[in-house]
Amino acid sequence: MKPAFLIAAAAAVVAGLAAPVALSAAEPQPAAAAAAPAPRPYPQLTHVAWVVPNLDKALADGAAQLGTKPANLVFRRVLTVDRGTYQGRPAHFSAEFALLELGNTQFEFIQPLTGTSPYSDALKGHRGAVLHHLAFTVPDLDGQIAAARRANPQARVVLDAHLKGFDARYVYMSGVMPGTLVEFIPGR
Repeated sequence: MKPAFLIAAAAAVVAGLAAPVALSAAEPQPAAAAAAPAPRPYPQLTHVAWVVPNLDKALADGAAQLGTKPANLVFRRVLTVDRGTYQGRPAHFSAEFALLELGNTQFEFIQPLTGTSPYSDALKGHRGAVLHHLAFTVPDLDGQIAAARRANPQARVVLDAHLKGFDARYVYMSGVMPGTLVEFIPGR
């Protein structure tokens, strides 16, 4: 699957997440409900992420297909998870991350480097880029995990990770949105 197709697919996903839910004319709604906007269960989407077998190639493909320039690259770094759990087991792995900013959308590309991780597992059986997760920055990480579990009892934490050298924790959950993991990042 080519990155351009993935980016177009992600844009459709993002548009679907950002678009208000239209009510059918056949479904009468109380006047108060029609006047008030629907509550937003998650903050704005932070980024869409793919796992790639070769980060340099993914960035070159992005430049060729999207017209990105070096200024679009806002972050590229090897990060190591030194503690946490993945699939219920201790997590120790590293990956190289790159974040591209295109207008109001950020795209993250991740190349697994060492250890068993959600990134190395995502590439198993695939030859190219794999859509991996949708990320949301949330004010209360543990509160958001609890809310996701209340909304869907099948939702579970796949990865709970702490980044080496940073006071940073992030979580991937399955069962929150169909077909992809959801990343919750603590923040404002």
